[in-house]
Amino acid sequence: MFVALLLVGVVWWWHWITTLLTLAVSNEQYSHAFLVLPVSLSLALLEGRAKNVKPAWSPFPGLVIILISLAALLALQFTGSVGERALVISIASLVVYWIGLVTLFFGVSVVRQFLFPLIFLFVIVPVPQVLVDKCIVALQVGSTEATFTLFRWSGVPVLKSGFVLTFSTLDIEVAKQCSGIRSSIILLISSLVLAHLYLRSYWGKILLVLAVVPISIAKNALRIFVLSMLGMKVNPAFLYGRLHRNGGVVFFLLALAGLAAVIKAVNRCEKWTTRPSSVPPSV
Repeated sequence: MFVALLLVGVVWWWHWITTLLTLAVSNEQYSHAFLVLPVSLSLALLEGRAKNVKPAWSPFPGLVIILISLAALLALQFTGSVGERALVISIASLVVYWIGLVTLFFGVSVVRQFLFPLIFLFVIVPVPQVLVDKCIVALQVGSTEATFTLFRWSGVPVLKSGFVLTFSTLDIEVAKQCSGIRSSIILLISSLVLAHLYLRSYWGKILLVLAVVPISIAKNALRIFVLSMLGMKVNPAFLYGRLHRNGGVVFFLLALAGLAAVIKAVNRCEKWTTRPSSVPPSV
């Protein structure tokens, strides 16, 4: 019955599911949508093996959650809403429907045990383009400033005007394509999963997620700096070659190494803060 109702949900939300998949294929800013379900299911399987999960029937809360999701979907259909806002609401209601099914067939206790994999499903909801554009501009500003600083530290004469860095032989613009928004989104998703798996404290998890911003900017700046130096000192083809088009993986791995360093530092702090005091209690 659980699987049957999952398939029924696919039918009910089919239009919006295909719209989301089309958006994920055509726009790299939303390509992470393909990762959400596999990651969530993998986390649920890992936690199911590690915890003593006892499914229980919870009809009232499960049906309430399902009815809320269906009401949101029906409201969209009756109002004839289309566009980005309708897509956000419909996909969010689909995630709520999934959570309602899990609550109905497996119980509230299972939902509490699998809270992170279930909440993680909301990552599949597309972020409004206006927010994405603001994030891109913020990354452009940070990457330009960081790249300018790297060149100044290296002793290379450079002038900065907006997003353009001017050298004696060429000008380099930190365009929207250089903001690294796609890799930053993947890095953010990675930080959420890593924080859940390897950190215990809430402050440590928040710190790791917040560290994505400076790490993303540093990664972008390093990539622009390396490509620019290779183009000026070695061969101008580096500015347009394979390293420019496909070399982002190398710098993304460096960013993941930065996250790993933050995790290691936070783990040490967690062990230090939870270490029992050697001073005997006073009586």
